[in-house]
Amino acid sequence: SSIVGPPYWDAEAQSFVTASQQRWETAWPVDPQSFVQPSISEAPIPNIQPTQTREFNFTVQTALPFQSALTLSYVGTRVHNQVNLFSHNLAPPGIYASQAAKLAATPYAAFGDVTLLENIGKGWYDGLQAKLERRFARGFSFTGSYSFSKAIAQNAQSDDTSSLPVYHPENYFRGRSSDDRTHIFFINAVWDIPFGRGRRYGANLSRVVDAALGGWELSAINSYTSGAPLTVSLTGDTLGNGQGNRPNVIGNPELSNPTAAAWFNTAAFALPGATQFGSEGYNVLEGPSKTILDAALIKNFLILEGKTLQFRLEAFNSLNHVNLSNPGLTYGTANFGRITGAGGARSVQLGLKFNF
Repeated sequence: SSIVGPPYWDAEAQSFVTASQQRWETAWPVDPQSFVQPSISEAPIPNIQPTQTREFNFTVQTALPFQSALTLSYVGTRVHNQVNLFSHNLAPPGIYASQAAKLAATPYAAFGDVTLLENIGKGWYDGLQAKLERRFARGFSFTGSYSFSKAIAQNAQSDDTSSLPVYHPENYFRGRSSDDRTHIFFINAVWDIPFGRGRRYGANLSRVVDAALGGWELSAINSYTSGAPLTVSLTGDTLGNGQGNRPNVIGNPELSNPTAAAWFNTAAFALPGATQFGSEGYNVLEGPSKTILDAALIKNFLILEGKTLQFRLEAFNSLNHVNLSNPGLTYGTANFGRITGAGGARSVQLGLKFNF
């Protein structure tokens, strides 16, 4: 049973298995108050305010030789009054003799979960961005961009369905945003190779020779992205109230040469004391970076005036670079600190297209 808003409305649901042999005539209690404890889900507080986002930038651009241009920018964003879910009906951290005792310690014992939409989140972004580009000229063009940035979040979850707990210490959920990537580099280029009939070199080739050597085009897209911010978590109810927790940090989690078998120093973490919050910060680790080079080799065959046949050889992750997945982040599990997966390997495809 849950109470949802706005406007506030109540939804009841029951689940049964075949083994229960429950008849539909008696599936629902006669007294509506006999249902399970109702929960209040995603209800906004009465004085909720719209989220405010302020964006600003300073940009300079200059022309460069070879029909290219350079653009440098500082980009900033400030987010205030971000709306996020906040969980209110938890018992304080502690050791409870029974489930009934823990229920009695909750602020609203007649209810289950109580999650409210509130203006509790903030965000900061500062980035230095650079772009170098050349328009298509003499059969060649490219665009390269790079950003060096940092995004900070406070009490801001990465999705709209999870809620922040009520008893966490101040700034416990302040740190690098889950979307933060320190370095992002991207470059793409197209080269219409100047050899073949009607081109700079080999303009007078015979059709037979041109069919083999002329009309080639090469294109590529390369991207590099820094790793995602990560946080270690604990299993079980270490706080005694059902609230999630983190371990203590007792050493340096970083390794000088991280590998898939040991991405960070697992010995740097330890269990906190009973009912105590761990000392680990929010998103203090970083996962593996991603590097992908996609390339295509294209051959255009002139059939008749205005009609061409195009052959394409395309390779995704053409260098077959191993892009590791994120490591296991649950303290004490078998894969804690280990990486057991990776992104896709090289993929090659052929294509044929008739243009008319």
